[in-house]
Parts: sequence; C-alpha cells; structure tokens
Amino acid sequence: LLQCFFYSFSKGLRGGGGISEAMVDNLWTSPAYFYREAYDTLYFVLVAVIVMNIVFALIVDTFAELRDARKRIEEDMITTCFICGIDAATFDRSGEGFRAHTK
Repeated sequence: LLQCFFYSFSKGLRGGGGISEAMVDNLWTSPAYFYREAYDTLYFVLVAVIVMNIVFALIVDTFAELRDARKRIEEDMITTCFICGIDAATFDRSGEGFRAHTK
C-alpha cells in the first residue's frame, strides 16, 4: 500500500508532459528511493508552484496597473478641460462652472 501511495503521488503530482516523464524511474527497491522522491517533490514545489505563482502575480499586477491607469485617464477626462487644461474646481470657484465651459 505504501508503494502504491508513493507511485501515485510521484506520477500523479508531477505527470502531464513535464520533466518527470523524461527522467529515469525511481525504483522502489533502490536504497535512495525516499531521498529521490523527496528531491523530486521539492524540485516540483519550487519550480512548478512557486515560480508559476510569481509569474501569475506579475500578470495580475500588470492588469491592476492598467486598470488604475485607465481610471486616472477617465477621471482626468471628467474633471479637466482637454483644450485649456484647467480643472473643474477652478471653473466652479470662479465663473459659470465647468459644465457651462465644456458645452
């Protein structure tokens, strides 16, 4: 049962076209079986999980920056005259207001 668990853990976790299919199988009768399984699993955790999470975090962060930049542009379009560059607060304090200026 223990051998079945380790086989399923090793092949199931790291399978699917990855490096584990190209590596030499780790035989249950090998004296270094547990060391090799620990090394292979540690490598999988470091490379596949941590590095991929770093890449995904960079992608999510990039989309967040794009969203923030779009919000700033939309806010600028609503509160600033694009011809003269004066903000809406200045027009509201002195004159007829921003809406009258932009009509």
